[in-house]
Amino acid sequence: MKILYDHQIFASQTYGGVSRYFAEVIHRLPASAWEVTATLSNNHYARHYDIVRCCEFMPQVDFRHKGRLLAELGKPYSSFRLRRGDYDIYHPTNFDTFGLRAAGRRPVVVTYHDTNFLTPHNYNRRMARLQHASLRRADRIIAVSENTRQDLLSHFDLSPEVIKVIHHGVSRLPAEEFAAIEPPKRPYILFVGLRHAFKNFTTFARAFSQIAPRYPDLRVICTRTPFSQEEMRLFRELGIEQRMEVVVADEATLARLYSDAEMFVFPSKYEGFGMPILEAMAYGCPCLLAEASCFPEIADKAALYFPPDESEALAAEMERLLGSAELRHRLTTLGLQRVKHFTWERCAEEHLKLYKSML
Repeated sequence: MKILYDHQIFASQTYGGVSRYFAEVIHRLPASAWEVTATLSNNHYARHYDIVRCCEFMPQVDFRHKGRLLAELGKPYSSFRLRRGDYDIYHPTNFDTFGLRAAGRRPVVVTYHDTNFLTPHNYNRRMARLQHASLRRADRIIAVSENTRQDLLSHFDLSPEVIKVIHHGVSRLPAEEFAAIEPPKRPYILFVGLRHAFKNFTTFARAFSQIAPRYPDLRVICTRTPFSQEEMRLFRELGIEQRMEVVVADEATLARLYSDAEMFVFPSKYEGFGMPILEAMAYGCPCLLAEASCFPEIADKAALYFPPDESEALAAEMERLLGSAELRHRLTTLGLQRVKHFTWERCAEEHLKLYKSML
């Protein structure tokens, strides 16, 4: 059996949940069972697991649409490999349809992560069109959660039998890989990831401003991109400008941030899976989540929840956690137990079973 994965996500992402998912799964499949067609890639996970042997492209230089350019440059070789036909199943890593034409009648598996590009707050006409085309062509579809499976059935004319739910896994760095990193000043609440509208960051900021006067030493640490001017204006209006901090974190630094945080807050209104939830639990960080999307499916009873649009409710739950070491310890213990249900080994095994069932 040979599974052919194309270059798309490994060309367009340096870091990111989708490329990490593919790298974690591919790395755990038998070496003879797969091939990745990337020719240019700066992807961290693919290089870490040595699943691509290709050239980097201006790794120290960033510019707009760099990932899109790399994805376009990779199409000719991927198309050539697909047309050559020396594989059994094609598993595209993103939704560009060039590969579907080149694959001809060979079986196709598509992984569907979320419906963000179909929702009003983030609608993308091009991606919606490509997703529709990919899903229509797919012989089997992998949904990363039951919540995503239900979204697929709601948005697309699909047969339930072609959709298989396979949860992501989670991995934890050995303590020695992040123990030497200088710990951040404590105490702090951790917010991980991008801060688009559906991520509900404004509700979180307003909730923090309500408890901040009672906890003068408490800060918020965010990861990813620097704060925008609009965000800084919001912080000034709320009186929390000096309490908000951004850390551009690599994997080891993020592990340290999870390990030392008072809590991890995830107020997002929608995610396909919510990988940071499992990451936080794996590093012993208590989780406070919006009661929305797939979060109860993933975290179950190992987290506290709040209505996603109610900053007062979020503030009350944050204060409840801060005031109870016993509650934080209980959530930490439950979280460490919960993550045992989500392993990349199990995820890869279920992929392998699915592939074999198609031959």
